[in-house]
Amino acid sequence: MGSDCQEGSDVPARHPWRRAFTRCLSARIFPGSLRFWVTASVVLTLATVQLFWILTTDFHEFFPDDSFISLRYAQRLLDGQGLTWTDGERVEGYSNLLFVLLTAAGGWVFGHLAVVPRVLGALAVASVVPALFRAFRPSRMSLLLAPLVAGLFLVLSGPIQAWSVAGLEQGLVVGALGWALCLGYPLLECDHPRARQWLPLSAALAALVLTRPDGILFTAAAGFGLLLARRLRPPAWALAVKLASVPAAAMLAQLVFRRLYYQEWVPNTYYAKVAFTSTRLEQGWVYLADGLEANRVLLAAVILSLVAAFFDETARRRLAYAGALFAVWAAYVFVIGGDIFPHHRHLVPLICALCVMSAEGVRVIASLGRLAVPAVAVAAAVALLAYHRDNRRDDGRRAARDDTWHLSGLETGIMLRAAFEQQRPLLAVDAAGAMPYYYRLPVIDMLGLNDRHIAHHRPKDIGNGFIGHELGDGAYVMSRKPDIIAFHNPLGRVQPMWRGGWEMFNDPQFAKLYKLIKFKTRIPREFFADFYMRLDGRVGITRTSDDVRIPGYLFHKTKTVAQFGYAGTMILEIAPGGSGELASIPLEPGRWIVRVDASQPVRVSVIRKASNVVEGLSSAPLELDVTPNAPVTIAVRPSGGDAVALSEINLTRAR
Repeated sequence: MGSDCQEGSDVPARHPWRRAFTRCLSARIFPGSLRFWVTASVVLTLATVQLFWILTTDFHEFFPDDSFISLRYAQRLLDGQGLTWTDGERVEGYSNLLFVLLTAAGGWVFGHLAVVPRVLGALAVASVVPALFRAFRPSRMSLLLAPLVAGLFLVLSGPIQAWSVAGLEQGLVVGALGWALCLGYPLLECDHPRARQWLPLSAALAALVLTRPDGILFTAAAGFGLLLARRLRPPAWALAVKLASVPAAAMLAQLVFRRLYYQEWVPNTYYAKVAFTSTRLEQGWVYLADGLEANRVLLAAVILSLVAAFFDETARRRLAYAGALFAVWAAYVFVIGGDIFPHHRHLVPLICALCVMSAEGVRVIASLGRLAVPAVAVAAAVALLAYHRDNRRDDGRRAARDDTWHLSGLETGIMLRAAFEQQRPLLAVDAAGAMPYYYRLPVIDMLGLNDRHIAHHRPKDIGNGFIGHELGDGAYVMSRKPDIIAFHNPLGRVQPMWRGGWEMFNDPQFAKLYKLIKFKTRIPREFFADFYMRLDGRVGITRTSDDVRIPGYLFHKTKTVAQFGYAGTMILEIAPGGSGELASIPLEPGRWIVRVDASQPVRVSVIRKASNVVEGLSSAPLELDVTPNAPVTIAVRPSGGDAVALSEINLTRAR
């Protein structure tokens, strides 16, 4: 075991130009002379990466709602509104700082923000394949086979494919973790590595810290694994401290930024999601068991590596190092209760570690003799085909491909912004991703992920329900007077789904202040959505002492639907045989004139009392007398056989 572990020692010192030329051409990836094995490694790397790109096309529509939360932060940063989710208070509702910043940078350079996180994640994962070939430095067939098998396990993994292009930080985590594993292998053979040898690993660990707040666990695990691999020898302790220096500095810098910018020590996501209960432990155990069972072929390959490690000291050290990272992250996933997203998002780092560990068995067995190489190649091919088959049949894959409900947020968000951008209404949502991202206007996150008040007022029973959906404060949301409320998902819901929504729905004031309206989107696809609109407010009834303007969509009733009209306003479409109605409109006493703005004349009925009805066609103004404490009800219906587009009803005090 060399004390300095210097690279490129096979190049004679008397030819410094040759040494420099070789390092330049090989980019220090494959030290030594350029030969067939380097060429083969490059070709196999490119082929494996190409296969990965092809396989990820299965998930071209998989872009979870939470991915749009990161996009909204990146978009607002580019718009000069800082790392914020909405106007007003600053809240750290993301848990992937580095990924958000890289996404914003990519959006600034290329202009297509929504594409950037997909490309970024896929490139990060693909970068692990050359890292594997670098770690094994193939100079003969047996060493060439090991990184190839590990790389193929990686790209054939369904969760790796899905989450590399899902728009969240998992692809970047896999890329940084894969490099951290591969960069750590040479250090296991060194007593006194130079800074240029341990700094890249420390930088990879720092990237994990900045990518996720819990990324510091990887640094702790890497140090622990290094100590295990080196049997707690004094040089290993010194190296572990050096490795922790850059990640610790990154964590401290982010902590200072968080405290100064958000006035918090931990992200808002911690309050919204994390709880330590027996229910969470149960959920975590099931999550791990299901996810690892779906990767049984990969686990079998790792078990083979563990058996081979009994006969190879290098394999023992490497498996101790990689196994520590696997064990620490698995324990963490178990404690937090896993995750709610399809295809085992939080197991992606574990799968990456298992893929790297699987190479050791291949390396040891293939080096036993000339006949061992074809035997291992055949066995590996069978295992990889079985692994690919299992991943194609995995229920998680089907769930990820079918998880497209959030995409309707594009239609609803664009529709509401186009109709109400000037009024800037306050929108309250449960689904805080796609709809707010395309809406671009002020929003309340009713589940608290991006709201400080809701996140800091946690219910006593948190930790026993659906992760990330247990918070809510109906009274607080009502006090904010949202103009539009979308329960549950971007298409809304007649009845709420979660705690805060039910608290609002059961408040007697809710029915007096809000009315359920059915909307229809047109661009780019047609959806029907159920939103609650505030009767008085920025998009409701507007009043002066002599004038009352009522938007047409507030008259929603039977056979009607609100939609964004071609004239650039929101209208209510009343089908033949249908009618629109708005009850209990408070008016000041006196004589009022009713005028209707519609695509064609409609029949108007104004009910002051049960037996006092004024009717007429909208082609002529309709006059009515209002007595004190006598709210009126206005109903409209088509006068002919065609549908009617109702824009507004205006009541003006007669003079």
